[in-house]
Amino acid sequence: MPAFSLSARPRVLDPATAVESTITAEVFEDDGKARSGTVRLTTTAGAFGNGSTEQRLTLAADGTASTKWSCSTAADPNCKGLIRIDGRWEDPMSGQFLVAALRIELKGATP
Repeated sequence: MPAFSLSARPRVLDPATAVESTITAEVFEDDGKARSGTVRLTTTAGAFGNGSTEQRLTLAADGTASTKWSCSTAADPNCKGLIRIDGRWEDPMSGQFLVAALRIELKGATP
């Protein structure tokens, strides 16, 4: 059974030190074998690297895919507190899917 996870680096954004995070999706089998397919990311605040609240990523041969995410109160008044990012992985061969989520903490207001 494959495992799907999302991670953010950094996971806590402080406008004094960081205004964007790298979101990474990973899909692996129990034996460590990388899986292929696409990951759909969505959020209700901020924007991914494509400038939208939704982005589709294709997993690389190593089973990972990454994008940038940022949240500025100047562009989005919802950029405060904890922001949830949801992901859905879809296997191109079987149609199987898995979901994962993470939260990024925004300290103070981002410029």
